[in-house]
Amino acid sequence: MLEGLRRRLRGRLPGHLLPSQFIVVPAIPRTAHGKVDQAALPPPDRRTGEHVPPVGAVETALAQVWARALRVPEVGRTDNFFELGGHSLLAASVVAQTRRVLGVEVPLRALLESADLSDLAALIEGHRVTEDDPDLAAEAALPADLVTLAKTREVLATPATSPSAVLVTGATGFLGAHLVAQLAVRTEADILCLVRASDEREAAARVLDNLRSHGLEADPARIVGVPGDLAQERYGMTPDAFAALARRTGVICHNGGRVNFAESYARLRPVNVAGTLEAMRLAALGGAQLHLVSTLGVFLGDAHRGRPVTELDPPDDPEGLGSGYDRSKWVADRLAREGRTAGLRVSVHRPARVSGDSRTGRGNAGDYFSRLLTTCAALGAVPDLPFEEDLAPVDYVAAGIAHLALTSDADGEHHYFNGATISYAGIARAMGAELVPWGRWRSAVLEGGERLPLAPFAATLPEQTPRFERPLFDCGRTEKLLSAAGITCPPADTALLDRYLGHLGAGRE
Repeated sequence: MLEGLRRRLRGRLPGHLLPSQFIVVPAIPRTAHGKVDQAALPPPDRRTGEHVPPVGAVETALAQVWARALRVPEVGRTDNFFELGGHSLLAASVVAQTRRVLGVEVPLRALLESADLSDLAALIEGHRVTEDDPDLAAEAALPADLVTLAKTREVLATPATSPSAVLVTGATGFLGAHLVAQLAVRTEADILCLVRASDEREAAARVLDNLRSHGLEADPARIVGVPGDLAQERYGMTPDAFAALARRTGVICHNGGRVNFAESYARLRPVNVAGTLEAMRLAALGGAQLHLVSTLGVFLGDAHRGRPVTELDPPDDPEGLGSGYDRSKWVADRLAREGRTAGLRVSVHRPARVSGDSRTGRGNAGDYFSRLLTTCAALGAVPDLPFEEDLAPVDYVAAGIAHLALTSDADGEHHYFNGATISYAGIARAMGAELVPWGRWRSAVLEGGERLPLAPFAATLPEQTPRFERPLFDCGRTEKLLSAAGITCPPADTALLDRYLGHLGAGRE
């Protein structure tokens, strides 16, 4: 029974999130208040079961690499890297040592997603450890049922400027919170929020809690919780409930998705691709205007590197997209545009890096860039990198999407890239920190270990100085539309960075 549960979870969770042990108890102990009584639960053992020696040359070599890195006497074929005490800081070292010992390039993701040592060895022996390589063009083919819906469904005549209700997915995220807040002040419509929850009350409460956590607010009477799961057919609803939601909704802001740059396309597909298809089906059923929040990352392939990209240039060539995340967003982006060709009312919004609020400096302290800033402040050093960073404040991006979603003549593609970028030398000056070579800075991060905010990303830091040549984004059409509405993007200058650093507690004394 327990092994069956483990196998089921392996298909749904990355390896490092798989529970290390399953302990059967007659019942979950509860406190007098009905909560789980943690103290009454049986304590877990660090290791359970017998040691199963590795089999074959690859398993034996891997076991030796793991044992050295984890400082354990032996590693068996059924042992899991993270159960033995592995973490992100050690993962990069293990990947490098595996490459040296076996002569095989093992992506970090393969280690993260492997259930145990034998599973990783099987991947290596089967030569399946390289990046997953789906046929993205085939993945982006519009399903037949959507083509039929788009061509035969009579589009309702509800103007986008006065919808009865606006549906938002991803409302419990960072951009989602600001999007809900901006929509709430720009329309009198109800804001329907699709949230994984047991009922409508819990869904609405999660959205309101998320708003408060970001210093935002909205009229609770207009926040309507809609229980649903992006990864499920019809979001887990019955056909009748899904159709009723379609009839009620005039505008859909599909902002939800799974953001993880270390996971494979296959793992991200259920939420990022299939979830977009369900949003398109919802729009087709009720005639709603669909606004897909995509990413400028869909242009980071070979075809656009270092070249001008305007909002009239479609990202039709995915060759060279490096991450499973960008691939999944490219497929979703392409599907949405194919849906528009088939007859759906679709607009695509593509932000780049979404940073904190330009007025308060309040941002997402857990994202990569915020962790980078606080790590630099802790070290008193900033890496000397040969490119600049763009920072599009979340209040600007959310206001732009909300405004355009409620403007009936604003169809098409919309880009949100802050062309007034900041260099790493500028970041160092704003911090009063030392600008140091990449290798020296990376070593300091690795030596700092878990105490540094960037620790969860440490395994992804390359040994060589990163080189990044992005496309030359021209957002003129979007900027013109937003400027006319009084929405402008502030430059990514030292004043903006000072506000971010101040909120993060990393500013200069």
